[in-house]
Amino acid sequence: MKAVCLFLLLVVLCAPGRSWAETPKERAKALFHEGIAQYKKGRHEAALKAFQGALNLVPHPPLVLNVAQCLRKLGRPRQALVHYRLYLTAWKSTYPGKPVPYRKEVDARIRELEVAVKQQEAAPPRPAPAPVPAPAPASKPVQRPSSPPAKAATPGDRSEPVGSPGDRLSLDLD
Repeated sequence: MKAVCLFLLLVVLCAPGRSWAETPKERAKALFHEGIAQYKKGRHEAALKAFQGALNLVPHPPLVLNVAQCLRKLGRPRQALVHYRLYLTAWKSTYPGKPVPYRKEVDARIRELEVAVKQQEAAPPRPAPAPVPAPAPASKPVQRPSSPPAKAATPGDRSEPVGSPGDRLSLDLD
């Protein structure tokens, strides 16, 4: 009986025309839908990875546009600019003679990103943070005074009212 069941299982698994593996196009479609879901949730890094994964499987111009959008949202203007331009080129070569969807929006994004990249290039580089020096070993503990030292008032010093208990000199301001 076991032999018959095993034989039937092998026949079903090896039957012609039955593909158990996901095709690249099916995997790309799943990654595309995952990318859309992540993008809507504001998880642009996860969306970017999904769209890039789909693009690696199936070169499709709208995926290039989605990658550009994610890069823009992630604050990577130079990379986003490259991908917006790549989208226009990919669309024209994939669908010659057909109008480019979202052309006005893409052109506006390209102009916006060109400005951002120029500003980024013109900005001086941020200085590296200064290293924090290691504390010097103390030879003996520092003792704090029990009360602050008395401050002598001088003419023109109005940080404390004249005649306060810490003054050694009273000033007549009249």
